[in-house]
Amino acid sequence: VFKEIHTKKEEIAKSLGIDERDIADLPIEASSTGLFSLNIPLRTLDAMKRMQPDFEKIKEICLAEGIGSFFLFTFETIRQDCFIHARCFAPLYGVNEDPVTGTANGACAAYLKKHDLLKSKCYKAEQGCEIGRDGIVYVEVNDRIKVGGDACIVMKGKITD
Repeated sequence: VFKEIHTKKEEIAKSLGIDERDIADLPIEASSTGLFSLNIPLRTLDAMKRMQPDFEKIKEICLAEGIGSFFLFTFETIRQDCFIHARCFAPLYGVNEDPVTGTANGACAAYLKKHDLLKSKCYKAEQGCEIGRDGIVYVEVNDRIKVGGDACIVMKGKITD
């Protein structure tokens, strides 16, 4: 499912602390395979690394557009076996930066398919590198989109009254 957005490219760039020219010449578009994410294509890995997100502004845009997160991606990667490098900001859900995001990677896969940007039906996405929690998402795109990966426990706890 795809959704048109009304926020200008300039405002999105400003909320990320990057120049508008850092955003690639591809559509900025929201998509969902469960939750809406705003797919924002960046030109370079350098732009991904130097961004300084304003999480309050991102939250405002998410509320205004009816989306859950910003999903930024570039085709420049750290690992040679990965197709995209990504970051996901979801302050609306209390998560400024999610280290690995299955739902947003699924939504991005739909975006990549729609815009004929896929080189194969299966690919890997790297995410979490900028916050020291490197992860890999495995994506398969056929009639349905499948995402998966390995997980590890980062915290244990007990909720009591």
